[in-house]
Amino acid sequence: MRVARPINKWYNDDENKIARQRQGVTSTPPPAAGDAPPEAAETLHRRDIIPISSPCGKRIFHTARDYYSLCSAFLSPNIFYARRQTMKSIGKCLSEKYVLNGIIESHFSDAYAYIFDYMFNFILYNLSLLTLGFLFHHPIAVTIYIIITGSLRAVTGGYHCKTRISCYILSYTVFSIYLLTIATIPMISAYILIPIYIICWILILVVSPVDTPNKVFSKSAKKTARKKTYIIFFFNSIFTILSLLLHWNKGLIFIDLSLIICATGLYTGYISNIRRHHES
Repeated sequence: MRVARPINKWYNDDENKIARQRQGVTSTPPPAAGDAPPEAAETLHRRDIIPISSPCGKRIFHTARDYYSLCSAFLSPNIFYARRQTMKSIGKCLSEKYVLNGIIESHFSDAYAYIFDYMFNFILYNLSLLTLGFLFHHPIAVTIYIIITGSLRAVTGGYHCKTRISCYILSYTVFSIYLLTIATIPMISAYILIPIYIICWILILVVSPVDTPNKVFSKSAKKTARKKTYIIFFFNSIFTILSLLLHWNKGLIFIDLSLIICATGLYTGYISNIRRHHES
């Protein structure tokens, strides 16, 4: 890369200048041919484009990422500046609008932005699942899946992905496996489905709630979460008994698969928390 040579030359000249100043020599050599032009230097030192490292802005880069940022500023500073701009989320825009209108206080802006983003993502995700359920002719199965997994996930916690993209990929992958399973699994006897239901709920009640990086349960919060989990278990058991009395084995299959997914997520999060605790 042609840009790298003048950048390295400029960086080395700065280092030599520092060494001479420490030795008491104040004179500086003339700029070498091929050095970066003044326009590039002005672009480089714009703090809204490239953050200059301390102490005096002499060290231009320390890592490969800083080196790439430096080259990008010389090649196309306007495009690079646009990429460095952070896009505001819908929740952030709504919270700022509420602050301007005096509906909420400014120090609650970030909290409301998170709540708005969470609600928007929750609604969009569930609507997408319902749409897929209608497209694949399984609306009832998808509705049961959303109710069970959504309520338990919100109350008991569980496994948490590191990035939002990986969370979306994992969520839709698990849902696709659920749809594929209910479409291919043969009819199972209730004498098998009921014990699976009981085992799943025992596993869930033993370990829940499970902390996530975004939601760490205090002692009082854990008690509240356990109470809510028992309430979900109560209503879920009523629906399961009704399905059993009506001989609706498909409904029992939907419930059991949803509970298996929830229990898997809980124990995956529980194991990852133990590993994280040992590493720290």
